[in-house]
Amino acid sequence: MPTLYGVSLGPGNPKLLTLRAVEVLREAPKVFVPSSKGISRAEAIVSYFTKKRRIIRLDFPMVKDEAIVAKALQRNASRVCSILQRYGSCAYAALGDLSLYSTFWRLYPYVKEKMHDLDIEVIPGVPSFCACAASAKIPLALGDDIITIIPLSASRERIENLARYADTSILLKIKPSIIRSLKLVGKEYQQAVLAMHCSTDNEQVRVANIKELEELSKYFALMIVKRRKFL
Repeated sequence: MPTLYGVSLGPGNPKLLTLRAVEVLREAPKVFVPSSKGISRAEAIVSYFTKKRRIIRLDFPMVKDEAIVAKALQRNASRVCSILQRYGSCAYAALGDLSLYSTFWRLYPYVKEKMHDLDIEVIPGVPSFCACAASAKIPLALGDDIITIIPLSASRERIENLARYADTSILLKIKPSIIRSLKLVGKEYQQAVLAMHCSTDNEQVRVANIKELEELSKYFALMIVKRRKFL
């Protein structure tokens, strides 16, 4: 039975991979990584554990046109199936934990459609927001706290509604406009954390009041806001 391994690479530091993830990366005949231009962070991490000739880049266009996305997924699925037919197994590796907004789950149905007897094993990893909380030395939740995770694509209305009821809000890939939206409901928030390149040599983590963070925000950043200040 052909097997596709989904490998979660964690927040960006090769030392934070699970033992199982390292084992699969070392043994897989080929490892697919998502790529847009050049060597991605995912590819750089994978290259720690396998030879570069075993790594295959898959292009995922960053567009909203679903027709273009579907064509890319079909093309990538065909490449994955070709490797599975030849070797019997392969891996797909991506940053973070694959259960959260990963291209792996966009790709998998297309591969399964072409290869009905396909089996998969998904290996969990450290999510970026957990690494962020660790670097900031704060807990994400205590007791009966409620956590909400908000992606970049969420509308301003949804962000404001969700943030009103959560004890901790995690915003992925924030923009200045999102921070401005949070200020409308931010009176109840006591603490905010902005992180970039978490767990890497270029890590930047700032713990401050939410009003201080707008100037620091960039596209590839993560923000945690909490109702109650910890220490």
